Amino acid sequence: MTLKCKAFACLLFLTAPVIQACGSSSESRSNMTSVENVDSGFTFTTKSRIARQNLPSDLRSPQDYKFVEVVVVDVVNPKQHAVRFEVHYRPPNEGAIFLGTFSLFPADNPGTFIVPTQGKLRSEGELILSLVLPEDFPASDAVRITTKKMTLRRASE
Repeated sequence: MTLKCKAFACLLFLTAPVIQACGSSSESRSNMTSVENVDSGFTFTTKSRIARQNLPSDLRSPQDYKFVEVVVVDVVNPKQHAVRFEVHYRPPNEGAIFLGTFSLFPADNPGTFIVPTQGKLRSEGELILSLVLPEDFPASDAVRITTKKMTLRRASE
């Protein structure tokens, strides 16, 4: 196996929990109200790395929603730093529950990503989307990533 093939296989193994969504149906998605930027979604930078979004209190059958979908619409990452996102769910009055991660590949490539909910959602609480930068990320380097608001998807979508 060549070095390129080994590297690609390693990358696939490390990103197996991340599934890039191919299509979407907006009709059956849950509408969620963003805590930060209702109209356009979220913008992440080196200084602004966390976005919180409330789940609707009247969400019916939250266990039926199998994925959190994140649409990355714009990426400014001129030095191609490896970046990843973490998705957490925080029930009311409890600590955050880790749901999963996804990475941009290539590191400046927008896309649509889904993270499994693991059946842990309830009708209240919030989703937390966090930008994770490498430990050795130079303070002088810039990165800006814009996403739409997070949505919930059923398995059949």
